[in-house]
Amino acid sequence: MKIVFSSLQWFAFIMASVIIAPLSVGVAFQLDVEQIASLLQRSFFVIGLTSILQVLFGHKLPIIEGPAGVWWGVFLIYASVAVEIGDSTVIWQQLMMGLIISGCIFIFLGAFNQLNRLITIFTPLVTATYLLLLMGQLSGPFLKGMLGIGYFDTSMNAKVALASIAILIMSILFSKSRWSWIGRYSILWSLLLGWALFYVLGLTKPLAIKAAGVSVFPEVFPFGLPQFNLGMLITVIISTLLLLTNMLASIEAMNAVMDEKKKNVRYRQSSIVMGINQIIAAVFSSMGNVPISGSAGFILTTKMKRKLPFIIGSLIMLSISFIPSLMIMLASIPAPVGYATIFIAMANMGALGISELVKSQPSFQQLVIVGISLMVGLGVNYIPNEAVSHLPMSIRTIANNGLIIGVITCILLQKKTTNKEKSVES
Repeated sequence: MKIVFSSLQWFAFIMASVIIAPLSVGVAFQLDVEQIASLLQRSFFVIGLTSILQVLFGHKLPIIEGPAGVWWGVFLIYASVAVEIGDSTVIWQQLMMGLIISGCIFIFLGAFNQLNRLITIFTPLVTATYLLLLMGQLSGPFLKGMLGIGYFDTSMNAKVALASIAILIMSILFSKSRWSWIGRYSILWSLLLGWALFYVLGLTKPLAIKAAGVSVFPEVFPFGLPQFNLGMLITVIISTLLLLTNMLASIEAMNAVMDEKKKNVRYRQSSIVMGINQIIAAVFSSMGNVPISGSAGFILTTKMKRKLPFIIGSLIMLSISFIPSLMIMLASIPAPVGYATIFIAMANMGALGISELVKSQPSFQQLVIVGISLMVGLGVNYIPNEAVSHLPMSIRTIANNGLIIGVITCILLQKKTTNKEKSVES
């Protein structure tokens, strides 16, 4: 019974963590309801499959393979292009080629052992900065979602906000419960009771989709075969390096939680499997995935470090993609419920970042580097999209990404400081 509840909780966390991205991309591309349902189906299938591949053959850690923030941004930017030209099919074909190229780069880096130079970059300083920035970047969407902004309309909804706060308080109380069957499965209980609360208050809005319009098996290349585009190539190279940064940071974060020894970390295998995963995402025309750092926060919250429940939870995610009616029902979970349910797990990432920083006993100069990186990374998020709209597409994909710019700032400042220290010693 313990395995059953643990697996269901992993499934609940996976779905709550990943469902928003494909829905938002489908809306941005102005897909019809059946196409959005199909995109959700393919996304669930790919997320379940790629998570299993990584935990069995890649890094072998219980880390969700979810929609990458970098790819999410790229897809949303190109969605605006698709709307402008009035043809989303060509853009999807180019994006799929981009995923294939990205996958090949990952496989090359892993197969020929080219990751070692990059691994040394991820000191506790960089990992802590990454986690703090990630929490900061997620705080905006999470609060907006919990307040009901964009749920029914663009204004804040008091009823949704109060219900979300109730779910958040519920999840905190459940996680602190003395009864293990409640504390360990706090996220699952919060999701189910939160969904029920929204239903009772009349705040649910089921998706108006008929299961008959969605095929049982996820479609292969539903938008046609991939097409090469030179501009996309530049975007892909930049995005792949940023995804690599994300992958390494997520593995480091999970190692800190799982107390894994450095020598046991499987970076090469992770890169190869991640490359395969990018190609799988391209074949099924879904967003590219990356190890999600929030998995570390989930384990900190639930204390569940075993891999079997994670594998079963991923299998459930994969399996429901073959049941369109069930998938559509689960996809109707209100977004505010999902945000409120995993809010604490995401906040725990910040706590983990601070913990990593404290354990490394940083000097004042190193703390200044973290401060500057946070200032830059968080500040970039306030730059309006219109201010960078004139830039080339490859630059626009990262110009407003405070997470990436902040981490790069930390890496560069750390490198400069290290070089100075070496020159002084010599």
